[in-house]
Amino acid sequence: MEERAVTRVRTWTLRLPLPTPLALGRMAVSEREYVVVRVDDGGGGSPGAAWSLTRGLPVAESLDRMLAAATLGTAVADTARAWQRAIGAAGPAGQSGAAMRALSLLDICLWDLKARAAGLPLHRLLGGLREEVPVMAVSAYPVAGLRPEQAGERLRELRGAGHDLVKLARWPDPADTATVIARAEAPPGSLVVDAAWAWDDAPAALAELRRWGGFEPAWLEDPIAAARTGAYRRLRERSPLPLAIGDEVSDLHLLDRLAREGLADVLRLDATVAGGITGAQRLLDSCWLAGVPASPHVGLPVHVHLAAAHPACGHVEAFVGEDRALDPVEDLLLALPEVERGRVRAPTAPGLGVELDWEQIEARAHLRTDSQARSQEDR
Repeated sequence: MEERAVTRVRTWTLRLPLPTPLALGRMAVSEREYVVVRVDDGGGGSPGAAWSLTRGLPVAESLDRMLAAATLGTAVADTARAWQRAIGAAGPAGQSGAAMRALSLLDICLWDLKARAAGLPLHRLLGGLREEVPVMAVSAYPVAGLRPEQAGERLRELRGAGHDLVKLARWPDPADTATVIARAEAPPGSLVVDAAWAWDDAPAALAELRRWGGFEPAWLEDPIAAARTGAYRRLRERSPLPLAIGDEVSDLHLLDRLAREGLADVLRLDATVAGGITGAQRLLDSCWLAGVPASPHVGLPVHVHLAAAHPACGHVEAFVGEDRALDPVEDLLLALPEVERGRVRAPTAPGLGVELDWEQIEARAHLRTDSQARSQEDR
């Protein structure tokens, strides 16, 4: 059988409005911008696909200008070689930021194609550890029209619906955060609070934490930017709360250090940002060796495969119920894995096990790029 190689790489960048503005840390979010990547191998079958938030970075342009040429012609099965060629082509700029995000999506596309060619769901190709994965429900984020009392009750309902872990965001007013926590009535170790990099240093964080009242969370998430390791270490020394860090970090070396040096109680990991499936596997191995659990950052259709295949990653997270509208990427998918009683079954279809609505993507894109392998006659 002829070995298939990458013949075309396409990207689309789309802005999808939120139904109501979201306050997240010090950010105000009214829309989500996503980049979608599609890789074809010329075989006439389903393409490899991946997507992520851009966070305002030129991810599509980075892929088109820095990485696509190095990937075209690469055998689909050679994911490690493709990863090395791409990161080499990007040079020092490819170690983090937009270029690493672009490489991550490219890598996920190739793994999707590789698993499809093998006729296996990706988690089986990665080793296969479990068939079902717990889901941490993300809810109670401060949006217009939602009262803190309602937000806390929503979290309590999600616990009753089978979610062992539920997550809220820090509200701008500490008294509101305290109300949400109290109304949630969550048992010790079942509540996660996302601070979304709200504080610059340990004293500022500790001053506000005292106003939240006493509670025993599973962890406090992203209190201080991960790169400010000194400030983060001082908070760890002075706070009794378990701390998680890593959201949106694209620097694999920093993430590896956070795990290996015990700087985090939980490492937050996003394969669509930090090296794709290839990079995530390396980081999960570091977590396992260090005894640090990994918690994936949204992206359930991708991360369910890592959680189903690696012992360091015991759950996935997702916006659920009314809060699903805060992650509108599902508008671009023909179907999502179903969450039932706080758990999700690992997909059984080949590859990622999801299909994208390419007509919707094409119609709603405001930026497109397209790179194709040249024919032998043109070379």
